[in-house]
Amino acid sequence: MARTPDAAVAVIGLSAYPTGFEFSVCAVLREHRRRPGPDWGMHHLPDQFRDEPLPDEFLRLGLRFSDGRAATNVSPPFWSPEVEPAGLLLLADGGGGGARRYDMTYWVWPLPPSGLVTFVCEWPAFGIEESRADIDAQFILQAAARATPLWPENEYPEKRRGGRGRLAPWLGAGAVAPPHCHVAMRAVHG
Repeated sequence: MARTPDAAVAVIGLSAYPTGFEFSVCAVLREHRRRPGPDWGMHHLPDQFRDEPLPDEFLRLGLRFSDGRAATNVSPPFWSPEVEPAGLLLLADGGGGGARRYDMTYWVWPLPPSGLVTFVCEWPAFGIEESRADIDAQFILQAAARATPLWPENEYPEKRRGGRGRLAPWLGAGAVAPPHCHVAMRAVHG
């Protein structure tokens, strides 16, 4: 998505499922960062910064669908698992790294409409101004259509579901099982 003499940010993977998709972002610094601590920001913005200007060290990430729906890691979604979300969800789903590299995975719900999906990043501390990269949503939609259920939904009881399954009862009766019950298909973009 972006590169400066000091840092680079890239989408390094995308997996599609019948109910949404996940993507991985890699942030790499040219040199070891000088101070350890919470400045290696790739998650949603911590509550202590809600009423303050964003720290320059916080890596801002977002995406926009062709219909105008957008989500960022600056404003985490507030929603109830009992009610289907009204808009696009971008949820941090794990990550890790060290002094020079950090990888983070995000879950996106729902699948995008046809058109472009735009990934956006900005990282002021390392000279990365707002940058965008587009992918044709058709790659994601085709991969989602090829995802394969591992088990029938009725053979995977609700009480045993972990991860996104706990967070997504609004998928509804008869909906496709949550992502951890599927083998993902990778979206390949040339």
